[in-house]
Amino acid sequence: MASVDFAAQPSVLWDFVCRSYARPGGAEACLHVQDEHGVDVLLLLSAAWLATQGQRLTPERLTELKSCCQPRREQLIEPLRRMRRAQRPENDHSAEQQVLYEALKAAELAAERRQVLALETLMQRWPVDGHNGVLLLENLRMTASEGALPTLKQLSALLAE
Repeated sequence: MASVDFAAQPSVLWDFVCRSYARPGGAEACLHVQDEHGVDVLLLLSAAWLATQGQRLTPERLTELKSCCQPRREQLIEPLRRMRRAQRPENDHSAEQQVLYEALKAAELAAERRQVLALETLMQRWPVDGHNGVLLLENLRMTASEGALPTLKQLSALLAE
């Protein structure tokens, strides 16, 4: 059986996701909207990336992105995340526990990268709508409830730097 090395496939969107998450405060903001508001972080950061490309996230585009994300997120990414979180080596510091945790983390990241590649392929066919700072917050707001707005504003300011 042939294997595909998703890590070897170039992805501008994956690079953006990784840089955004690594910014000071980026991971915390992303995890907050994910855990407290049920936001799909890959969808959220894809919306931010669209703004950097001068593309507006319309309700129709959001529906397309959600349709692209939902099966893989529900069937693969979220179960892997739950398993990884359940295996945190907080109480069991054995080497075996650490290996299991890291393997689940690697699988989750591989699934997320695969998701990003699918999203990027979908979004590349959309035309450019314009480019301004307003698009960033508008696009982020399309992905989350109003309760997440304060964190989205922080994330928007962080990503606009």
